[in-house]
Amino acid sequence: MSEPPAPRGQRLVTPYAFIDTEAFRAAGLDWQSRTWSSLIDLASKSTLEPITTSITTREVEARLSEALAEAEAAAKKHGAIFGQLGESGPFGDTDPADRKALLHARFREFLATAKFTEIPVVADHKAIFDDYFAGAAPFGEGKKKSEFPDAFVLSSLLAWIRPGRPRIYVVGKDPDLVKFCEGRDDLIQLDSVAQLLSLALASAQLVKRLEAHVRGDASLLERLRARLNSYRPRRVDIEVEDVEFFDLEISSVFLVDESEEGQDFVLEVEVLAEVEADVRETGHEYVISRRGEPDLDIRTYHARPTSSAAIYVEVLVSEDDSGEEPALVTTDWAITSGDIEIKLPSQFSRREITLEAR
Repeated sequence: MSEPPAPRGQRLVTPYAFIDTEAFRAAGLDWQSRTWSSLIDLASKSTLEPITTSITTREVEARLSEALAEAEAAAKKHGAIFGQLGESGPFGDTDPADRKALLHARFREFLATAKFTEIPVVADHKAIFDDYFAGAAPFGEGKKKSEFPDAFVLSSLLAWIRPGRPRIYVVGKDPDLVKFCEGRDDLIQLDSVAQLLSLALASAQLVKRLEAHVRGDASLLERLRARLNSYRPRRVDIEVEDVEFFDLEISSVFLVDESEEGQDFVLEVEVLAEVEADVRETGHEYVISRRGEPDLDIRTYHARPTSSAAIYVEVLVSEDDSGEEPALVTTDWAITSGDIEIKLPSQFSRREITLEAR
């Protein structure tokens, strides 16, 4: 028989966790996903006590609005197809403003369900402007004015710290945020929500065992590579052939959910890979003819560019007690990250091509 599940939260040094806007985006904006459901469960038991600010909430709402605009544009592009099917499109006749308001309301409902505490925005203006003019984090070299929201958020986190709550996890891997937290004992930086959940869910021994199982499952990367090699470009204005992913390597393994019995586990696995493809584009270029007159020349550009990619995979693992010794078994897996981009050389009309699952 396998050992009973370890007490949750035993590896956390504090229950308080702030999730940066980009960490929200990276974890996915589906509030019913396994990742966010696990966070809700941990918050309901007070294992985690997530915090946020009004600035962060508005930034996430802006990301939701951007995602909605992209979805609306895609639906409009394929309107003729929906029309032939007798459909008005995925959004029906709803008002765009109502759709945006509903998305924002769903996010606010999630924050309430996950028991996020909104801390006040209390900024040390002098310290912020001192950092700005000194080029210190989160501004960095060039004194990036776009980092003022982050500066106000980080200042508010520091102001919220008290003797009874001396430390906060700061979840996100924005370089300026990471630099700001470096060397501090009160702000503990984590790269992802998955990493936070993994700390909260299980003992170090269990996480190490799960990670060893995934890293030792050679067939997982083989099957993942075969699936990725079937990806195709989103647009067809550039000819793309022979897509190939190679040098796949597991970067991190985090436990994001587990059954109450401690028999079934959901892992988020980050896989780094290189991807290349044959790319051709035929276009016109203005040239000067032999007579010194402008003319159009047909040119075909060909390249095989290579780009790096980070792919996120949800892996389901179960404890099998049927044998003499308990063993971990991979029962299912799925790619959860979005599209993958390949950067193109300067002679092409587009800066990159986007690959998506087919």
